[in-house]
Amino acid sequence: MEILKQDFVRSLPEIKKALLEADCISIDAEFTGLMTSGHHFQHSDDMNDRYRKMRQAAKEFSIIQYGVCAFKKVDDQHYTAKPFNFFIFGGDTEGMTSQRTFLSNASSLQFLREHKFDFNKLIDGGIPFYNYSETGIESKGYRGTTRTVINRQNHIDLDSLTKPQKKFLQTTRSNIDHWLQHGKARSPLLVQTNNSFIRRLLHQELQHPRYNGFLMAKSRDTKHMQIFKLSAEEKRDKTRRVYIKNELNFRVIIELIKSAECPIIVHNGVLDLCHTVDQFWQYLPEHLHEFKEIVTEMWPNIVDTKYMAEFHPRLKRCFDTTALLPLYNTIHDEMVASDIRIEMAPGYDRYTHDGESQHEAGFDAYMTGTIYLGFVRYILESEVKDNKEKTEDKEAVEDKKNPFLASTLTPYYNRLYQMRSDYPYLDLTGPEPTPVYDEPPNRLYLTGIPSGMQDVSIEALYPKLVPLDIHWVNSNNAWIVVKYDSNLPHVKEGKLGEEAIKHFLKGGEHEDAGSLLHITPEAANMELLSYGKWRTDPRFQAKPPVNDSSPVTNAENTTDDTDTTSTEVPESTTCTSDIE
Repeated sequence: MEILKQDFVRSLPEIKKALLEADCISIDAEFTGLMTSGHHFQHSDDMNDRYRKMRQAAKEFSIIQYGVCAFKKVDDQHYTAKPFNFFIFGGDTEGMTSQRTFLSNASSLQFLREHKFDFNKLIDGGIPFYNYSETGIESKGYRGTTRTVINRQNHIDLDSLTKPQKKFLQTTRSNIDHWLQHGKARSPLLVQTNNSFIRRLLHQELQHPRYNGFLMAKSRDTKHMQIFKLSAEEKRDKTRRVYIKNELNFRVIIELIKSAECPIIVHNGVLDLCHTVDQFWQYLPEHLHEFKEIVTEMWPNIVDTKYMAEFHPRLKRCFDTTALLPLYNTIHDEMVASDIRIEMAPGYDRYTHDGESQHEAGFDAYMTGTIYLGFVRYILESEVKDNKEKTEDKEAVEDKKNPFLASTLTPYYNRLYQMRSDYPYLDLTGPEPTPVYDEPPNRLYLTGIPSGMQDVSIEALYPKLVPLDIHWVNSNNAWIVVKYDSNLPHVKEGKLGEEAIKHFLKGGEHEDAGSLLHITPEAANMELLSYGKWRTDPRFQAKPPVNDSSPVTNAENTTDDTDTTSTEVPESTTCTSDIE
């Protein structure tokens, strides 16, 4: 079911019913871009590095389509699905002025358009949104009218605070906690606020989800503010008075998913969750441990089907690929063969099972949920088959009552798959895993490339390794992926040497070709390294500058001509692996 701004409020009762009745809910998002320049994933990232890069991407790019699919069990062989496809656009509405910057990656928009994304529908019917961090940012408009102004620049970065400002915030939080916990909230809490910045900081603090919308501040005089705790009725009154903020706001959907108290399913969903938190819940915090607390408070049981497919002992050897569409096709065919039905509920017939709607967020959410249901059935049936003598014990009975919380499943919840990382997953509720240093033999690093050389130049100098995928780091360094394993015996690490280039130099039999390919004597010093040697060589482990936040705005603009020689390690020869 497609939901636009014009239908959103009218459709809320139906959406609410579907979500609150669901046994599990799957989500998927489409973005205006994936990663920003200088912040690409590297295998050598630790989890804090990786989080900073994802946080930067969430600050720059936006969700423009959000898929939610609610699944309900009818009986042991039958489920119903209710997929919703929401267009999301942070434009102006009555009572709300958006000063957001809309940034995009040209190749991402082209990719979406190739999959029939309707950008006119996005702008005309995209649902507005604002998160808790943006609540209460108001300004006086024409003739004294009050409008909510949404502008990320209005948000105060807590890590930029001075020591006195940080001390003020810590003291205020402590005073609020004491005031609330010791029954003193019937009288207002007086706070000294010496300037407009401190007043803004206090207003921002009171919008944090920890206070659940029950606190508000008013000025008493030029140097003091009073914090009041609202009663339940006063809070409802406030909600009714700011209709635009509480109904025509996509955050309502995120809150309903939280209220459903069921597993929330993603596929390779760490970026989906970062964007969801930042765009609809609150601005992403500076530190990873804070993000973990926020996302698990929002949705306590998150399941990443790509992580399960790669790491659950009953699944990890079952599939040739864990990309979304082929994984869905495999699971769907197996379920049909087992006479297990997942049917679209009446009125939700927008999608068929042929995969033509892939990369529409609603259908991708449906595929993700179908994969999860298939995994749950296979794992539990395998457990019963292998442990027949235990099927009558208490644990088995509990699992049967709520199969989605079975003990063989929950240890794999709240773990998010990590692409291109020595750390196999991000654990939302526990310590980080020990890094695993995989050394793929077909991924090689080529350094010392003379300026002016191109892909064809490298192919000419390494003909026994062709065909190659070449990923440029800058004009002098590149990753090389050898496509065919049969060519790996021809890999010779180290410097290329004069013998390999002499035919392309002056007087050689391929002199003309060498001139066209910009092959010079310096090419003899090009050095080929295995991934393992690259990972341990200090020349190539420099981190990209943290403050480099300029977004990639063109599909071709993916190289970096700066001095750094560290970049992401290519994971695959297909571009779709980045989003699967």
